[in-house]
Amino acid sequence: MDKDTLGGLLLFAACMFAAYKLVKLLWPIFEQRKNLTPIQMVERAMSAPGEEMERQATVFGSWRRTIVVNVVNFVLLLGWCAFAAGSPIVLWFGLGYQCIGHLVIYAMHIKITAPLNLKLRDRIWIRVFYAWFWPGYLAYRRK
Repeated sequence: MDKDTLGGLLLFAACMFAAYKLVKLLWPIFEQRKNLTPIQMVERAMSAPGEEMERQATVFGSWRRTIVVNVVNFVLLLGWCAFAAGSPIVLWFGLGYQCIGHLVIYAMHIKITAPLNLKLRDRIWIRVFYAWFWPGYLAYRRK
């Protein structure tokens, strides 16, 4: 394949990616444009990224809960990875700890209260958060 063909394919791929992003941004506006003027369409296009950021900030119900879930998971996973880099036993211990946590949550029928419209990665992220605290569930259950 010569340079011109490769350059053309890369340019085509870049244009396709840009078109995808543009349509993804504007598609909800096109669906709602029944009674909108062009100025209102532009205003909605400008406010759409901010609305998406606000939705992401409250993905687990409130902004405080979202921050707590993200920070706790990130710090615990980062610490686990840092210690696991030095010893494979720590890696397997942490993996076993998480597996036990998921099994305890499943066996005790613990309800994970999260909005229903979560993406798969957010559902996994909140389950990991609950799995960190499985000894607390067992202690609470014994009382």
